[in-house]
Parts: sequence; C-alpha cells; structure tokens
Amino acid sequence: MIKYYLRNDGVYAKVDENNQTITNVMNLSDKKLLAHFTDPAYYKMIVETQISGWEVSDESAYETNKTQVVSGLSGI
Repeated sequence: MIKYYLRNDGVYAKVDENNQTITNVMNLSDKKLLAHFTDPAYYKMIVETQISGWEVSDESAYETNKTQVVSGLSGI
C-alpha cells in the first residue's frame, strides 16, 4: 500500500509499505529535492519514530510537487 504524507519541514513523502521505500519531494522556493530511499533500516526507523507526527496528504499534492521539482531541476 502506498501512503502520502506532508512532513513538518514541508517535504512531501510517498511511503511504499510493500517495497519498504520512501520518496521525498521538497518543493520550497529556495530548495528543490527529489530523493528515493530503499534502505530497509532507514524505512523502519522512519516508520517507527517519525511518521506518526506527519500530516496525511494525498497522491495529487505529492505528484503536483514532484512535477514542479523535476521541471525546476531540469532547468539547472
């Protein structure tokens, strides 16, 4: 199952429970980031210690921000 969150620092997170991966998208005015994490230990640490404090989001908000980040980064 895939779940979407908005972290406290303004980063959107896509959490894939089946594959135990996390993809982060930071779309701030002065910072752009797209990061994909596949380390099971990182996934476990995030799920056990941080995810409960994140706001639930949705696929649409995540994808909108991802598209903007990819577009912004490709212009570098």
